Amino acid sequence: MNRPKSIILLFVWYLWATGQDLDNLVRYSIKSGYYAYSNSGMEYMYFIFAFAIFLINTSTVYYLFRPHFYGIYTAISALVVGAIVNVLTLSLILKDIDGAREAYAIGREIRGLPVREEALNMIFSINGLYTSVAVSLAIYFFVSYIVFRNKNYFYARGA
Repeated sequence: MNRPKSIILLFVWYLWATGQDLDNLVRYSIKSGYYAYSNSGMEYMYFIFAFAIFLINTSTVYYLFRPHFYGIYTAISALVVGAIVNVLTLSLILKDIDGAREAYAIGREIRGLPVREEALNMIFSINGLYTSVAVSLAIYFFVSYIVFRNKNYFYARGA
């Protein structure tokens, strides 16, 4: 089957997202997002969101391999839920920026990655946090545009 390049891009995006979701579930204890939820007494919500997004992204990958009209709905749902969780996580991180910063630094150290103070200062500033969420929302919007532009890929092959 000959797939358009934009469908290949969607394959790459959703496979990457699924891998990130699995990483978030497996290595939760070194994630700053988990710190934000546990610091607010809602660690169970971290797992609910992470597992739900993992399932939706996995379903989207399935529908990219086996196109069906449900695929467009799962693809858009994954992006919407991901955007909502990003904004919610930002609001929790803003309650304790220093703690989230420390959790992020520890997570990098555990994985053997460098921890640069100037990078931490940039990432965990108010502007840095808002910019990162704005960029992620822009990416989600771009991917949703690609999904919508390729709706015939999903509709033409299944019903």
